[in-house]
Amino acid sequence: MGNRPAFDATAGIASKRPEGWRHSSSAAASNAGRRAHARSRPGSYETMNMLASGLPLERVGVLAELDPFALQEVAAVMQPVQLAGGAMLFDQGEAGDTLYIVVHGRLRVSVAGGRGGRRVVAELGRGESVGEMALLTGERRSARVEAIRDSMLLALSHSAFERVVEQYPRVMTQLARQLVERLKLSLRGAPVTHFLSTVCVVPAVPGGRIGKFCERLARALGAIGPTLHVTRSAAGGALAEGANELARGGGEDTRLLAWLNEQEERYAYVLYEADEADPAWSRLCERQADRIVLVARAGDDTPPTPRMATQFAAAAGSARREFVLLNGGAPVAGAMDRWLGALPSVQAWHHVADGHDGQVARFARLLVGQGIGLLLGGGGARTFAHIGVLRAMQEAGIEVDAIGGVSGGAIVGAQAAAGVSPREMKARAHDEFLRRGSLLDFTVPIVSLIRGQRFARMLARLFAETNIEDLPMRYFCVSANLSRATLRVHDRGAIWRAVGASISIPGVGPPTCENGDLLIDGSVLTNLPVETMRDLCPGRVVAVDVSADKDLSVDRSWTDFPSPARLLAARPWRRRAMPIPNILEILFRGAMLSSIAAERDIADRVEFYLRPPLRGINLLDFKTLDRVETRAYEYAVQALEQWPFRTGAGS
Repeated sequence: MGNRPAFDATAGIASKRPEGWRHSSSAAASNAGRRAHARSRPGSYETMNMLASGLPLERVGVLAELDPFALQEVAAVMQPVQLAGGAMLFDQGEAGDTLYIVVHGRLRVSVAGGRGGRRVVAELGRGESVGEMALLTGERRSARVEAIRDSMLLALSHSAFERVVEQYPRVMTQLARQLVERLKLSLRGAPVTHFLSTVCVVPAVPGGRIGKFCERLARALGAIGPTLHVTRSAAGGALAEGANELARGGGEDTRLLAWLNEQEERYAYVLYEADEADPAWSRLCERQADRIVLVARAGDDTPPTPRMATQFAAAAGSARREFVLLNGGAPVAGAMDRWLGALPSVQAWHHVADGHDGQVARFARLLVGQGIGLLLGGGGARTFAHIGVLRAMQEAGIEVDAIGGVSGGAIVGAQAAAGVSPREMKARAHDEFLRRGSLLDFTVPIVSLIRGQRFARMLARLFAETNIEDLPMRYFCVSANLSRATLRVHDRGAIWRAVGASISIPGVGPPTCENGDLLIDGSVLTNLPVETMRDLCPGRVVAVDVSADKDLSVDRSWTDFPSPARLLAARPWRRRAMPIPNILEILFRGAMLSSIAAERDIADRVEFYLRPPLRGINLLDFKTLDRVETRAYEYAVQALEQWPFRTGAGS
C-alpha cells in the first residue's frame, strides 16, 4: 500500500451516514478555561459502538481484558463528549472523577513547568484514555488536558464505574495495571510519543500553490504507511457517489465529517489540502488536523502581514504548526529568518528543494515521529572521532534527519548539517588544527587563559555568515548560561557565534556575551542533550559519546601533589612514566565532570548508542586527529552492523 496514488479518496467509501454520530463545535471559545459539554445519551453496547464510529472497546487499554458482558455494561454507562480544537477538557489541580477515552481526534497532556511554562508529557489518540487516577481515587487532576483538534470522547464517571465494578471486579484490576505500567514508563523517563494521523497543508500567502507539494508529501508519507490525500474536489466526488455533491461551504456537513473520520480509521495518515477558494473547507481541514503545515516559496514577494500571522496562530486551536520553505536549489540566505519573524507561532521549520525527494522524505519522517536525530558529544581532541563515525554511517547508507552537538561536537555537527562530507571535514580539521599551528593564544589570565581569537577566526572560516536556520538540515547546539544557570539552545542565528558559545570552556576561553548574559561550554550542564533532541526530532535518538569515564590519573604512590618548584625542577611532564595534568586539562575535565557523572545512564535513554574506544587520547592533543578518526571509523563499521532502523524514504 506504500505506492498508493496520492488521490485515493474513493476507496471503500460508506455513503450512508452512521446513525448516532454527532459533531459539535459549540464548546466555549475563551482561552482561559474552555470546557467540553457532555451530551448524555446512554444506550446499548451496539449503540455506543456506533457513537464510537467503529472504535472496538475491547482494544482500549483499560478495557482490553474484559469479557463481552462486562464491556456491554461499561458501554451502556459511558457518555459521549465533544470537544472543539483548542478547548480544555480539564485543568491541572481541578477536582475530577471521570475517565475519558478518545474516539476521534487528539488530546495533549501537559504539566506546569518552570518559569510559568508548560511541559508536554503525552499526546493521546484514538483508543487511548486519560483520567484513570481521578476515576479510582477522586483526587485532583495531575495535568492539564486540551484538544489538539476537534475530538470526540467517551466519558466514564466514578458513580457509573462503581456500578460496573460491583458486577465485574476485574475492571478495577485492569485499571490498576494500566496505572502501574504508566508509572513504570514515567520512572524510566520514557520519551513522549507524538504519533499523528492527520496533516493539513495551508499556503502561507494568498495565491500560494501547494498542490504539487501535497502530492510529493503524500507519496513520502505513503512510503511510511497507507496515506490518503484529500482535496475538496476529491471529498465532493467521493460523497457524490451516494448522494449530492459536497455543498459550497460544506465544512459543517455532518455526513462529510462522518466520512472524514472513517478515512482516518482506514489509513495511517490523512493529508488534507486546504483550498483558498473555499474558506469553510480550509477551516474544516485545520480543525481535523493533528499538525498544520504552512508552505511558502523562497521567491514569494513578502512574508504575511502581522494580521495574517495572527490568523494563522489562532486558526485551529492548539494544533502544532510547522513551516516549509520551498527552494529552487540551496536554501536562500536570510529567507527563513524573515518568515520565522512573520510567523511567531511556528514551532518547527524545514527547507525542501524542488526535485529533491530526499528532503520531502526527511520532512515526512520528522512530521510523523519517525525521524532519526544524531547527537555528537564534546571531548576536546576526542571529537575528531565524530568524523570517523560519520564516514562509517555514510558508507553504510545511513541517513539522519537532525543533528545536535555540544562543544567540539557542535563544530562537527554544524558541518554535517551543512552537507560537508566526512572526507572534507577531515581535510578542514587538518588545516585548522594542525597546519595553521596552535589555536591557544595565551593571554594575561584575568578572565581566561586564552584570548579565543584564533578559535573565533577558525569558526569564521568554517561557517562564514551562515545562519543555523539556513542549513538544509535541522541543527542545534547548546551552551550553558553562566548568568542564569540554564541551558541555552541555539537553533537560530549565526553558526559561528552559537558554536563559539558552545566551545567556551570556563577558565580556558572567554565567555560569549548575549543580551547581558555570559554563555560558556554546553558540556558544563549536559554533554548529550537527549530531551532537546527529542523536541527537535520526534522519533529515535542516536548518541555518540566521546567523553572519558576516567582521565587525568597520576602516580598511585603520591599522597600530595608536587609543588610548582619541584615540578619545574623535575620536568616530569616530559617523561611518559610521570604524566602530570596541566591547568588546561584540569579546567577542561572539570568543566565536563558534572555532565559525565549525570549521564552515565545515557545508553539506556537513547535508541542507539556509540562510544568509540579512545583510551589514552589527551583532551588537547589535536595531533592525534588521524589516529582518533581511524579508530572511531573502525569501531563504527562494526557497531553499525547492529543498526536497528530503516533509513531513507521508507523509514
